[in-house]
Amino acid sequence: MRFRILSLILTISLLLNLLSACQPSSTPSLADTPTSITPATETPAGTWDGLQDIHAWKGGSDYLLENDQGKLIIQVNKITENAYMEAVFPAIDISWSPYASLTALSDISANITVWLVDSSGKEGRLVGNSANREMAHGTHPMTHRFDFSQTRIDLTRVTAMRIAMNYGSPYCFARVVLSQILLGDRAVSGLGYAPLQDVQITLGDPPLPVHLYPLTKDDDGASWKVEFPTEIVKTAEVKDNQFIYSLTGKEGSGTIHLYGEKNGKTIDLAFDLTISPNNPPVMQPLDDQISAVDTMIELRLTGLDDGDPASDQKLTLTATSSDPAIAVVDTIEHDPTSRWAKIRIKSIQAGTAGITLTLQDDRFASISQSFNLSVYQELNQPPTFDSIASIVILAGSEMRQPITGLSGGEPDQEARITARSDTPALSVSVEDHVLVLRAASDGVGEAQVEVTATDNGGNEQNQGDAETTRVIPVKILLT
Repeated sequence: MRFRILSLILTISLLLNLLSACQPSSTPSLADTPTSITPATETPAGTWDGLQDIHAWKGGSDYLLENDQGKLIIQVNKITENAYMEAVFPAIDISWSPYASLTALSDISANITVWLVDSSGKEGRLVGNSANREMAHGTHPMTHRFDFSQTRIDLTRVTAMRIAMNYGSPYCFARVVLSQILLGDRAVSGLGYAPLQDVQITLGDPPLPVHLYPLTKDDDGASWKVEFPTEIVKTAEVKDNQFIYSLTGKEGSGTIHLYGEKNGKTIDLAFDLTISPNNPPVMQPLDDQISAVDTMIELRLTGLDDGDPASDQKLTLTATSSDPAIAVVDTIEHDPTSRWAKIRIKSIQAGTAGITLTLQDDRFASISQSFNLSVYQELNQPPTFDSIASIVILAGSEMRQPITGLSGGEPDQEARITARSDTPALSVSVEDHVLVLRAASDGVGEAQVEVTATDNGGNEQNQGDAETTRVIPVKILLT
C-alpha cells in the first residue's frame, strides 16, 4: 500500500515537470535580473567651416575673392542681377542643426543673402528679412544667422552654399570682409538685428537717439547688457528697443557694445560714439569787386555752414564797410537756418572800401572773410565774343576755329584776342580773329585753351582796360 502511494506521487511529479517544460518561460523584470541597456543615439549633426578652404569659393567676375590671414576679402563688382558666389563640398547632414552663420563687414550699405543646395540640386533660399540683411558698414562687423529648417531641401545631404550681395539688384560695388562662415552645429546661434551706425555729436548737443531694429518678431524682446566708455558716457541702458544715454560733457570717442540675449540666442551690436568740439562756421572767400558811383551791387553767398557735420546750428551773418563814405552795406537777406544769403552794397563815391563778412553759430564760434570794393566814377564794360564749343583735333594736325561776335563792349572801343594753352603738346595763336591750334605728333590727351578779349576803354575815370576770358576744352586723338 505504501509502495502504491509513493509510486502515484512520483508519477504526478513527473507529469507536472513535463507540463512545465512545455510552457513558455516568463520574461524576467529588470528588478529580477540586472541587464545593461544601451540607449539609442542620434545622428551627429554635420558641420562645415567655409573659411577652412577659402579656395573652395568661386565668384567669377562679379565677386573677386582674396585670402587675407584667414578672412575672405570680396571685391564685389556685381553687374549680373542674380549673381552669387558658391562653395561646393561633400554632402553633410545638418538636419539636426539646420543653421548657417557668417560675420560680415562692408564698406557701403549692402544686403547679404545666403542659401543652400542639396545633392539633387534643389535650392533652399531664404526670403525676406531672414535672408536679405543689411551688413554692418563702419568699424565693427556683425554676425548674421540663418535658419533653414523650413526650406524644402534635403538637409541630410547639403552639398553647396551660396552668398550674394544685393541679390536681385542690377548692380553692387562694394568691398566685403567675411571673417566667419559656419554651417551646421557650429553655426552661431544669434539674434537678428539691423546694424547700428556710428554716432557723432557736437559738444553741447543733446544725445542723438539710437534705435534697435529686430528683423523678425522672434528676435524682438531681447534682454540687454551695455558696455560704454565712461570718459564720455555718464549713464546708458536699452529700453523699448532704444539705447538711452547721457553724456559727461567731455570730448572724446569710444566704442559702445550692446549685448542682447533671448532664448539662448545672442548678438553683439557695436558702434563708435564721437563727441567733437564745436568748430567755427564755414564761409567761402569772395573775390574783390568793382562798381560805379551811385550804383548797387548784389552778391549771392552759397555754402554757408556751421562747420559741424553732426550738428545743425543757426547762423548769424553780418557785414560791415571799412569806409561808409565810399560804400555801405544796404541789406542782408539771410535765414538763420539757410546755407545761402544775398548782400546788397551801395557805392557812394570813388575810392576803395573793405567789406568784412562775419558768420557766427549759436555757440558764438565765428569766421570772417574780407574783400575790397573799388568804386569808380564810371565802369568800362568788358568786351564780348561768342562761346566756342569743345574742340577735337588729331595729333600732328592743325585746326582753325573762327572767333565770332567780337565786340569792344562799348561804342568806339576795339578788342584784341589772345590765347594760351596749358600743355606744350598743343600750341595756339590768333590770326585775324581766327584761333589756330597745332597738336604735336605725340601729344595725345586733353588740354585747356584760354581765349581772352581785351578792350582799349581804360581811362582815369574807370577801372582800366576790361577783359573777358573763355576756357575751351580740347581733346587730342591719335591719327
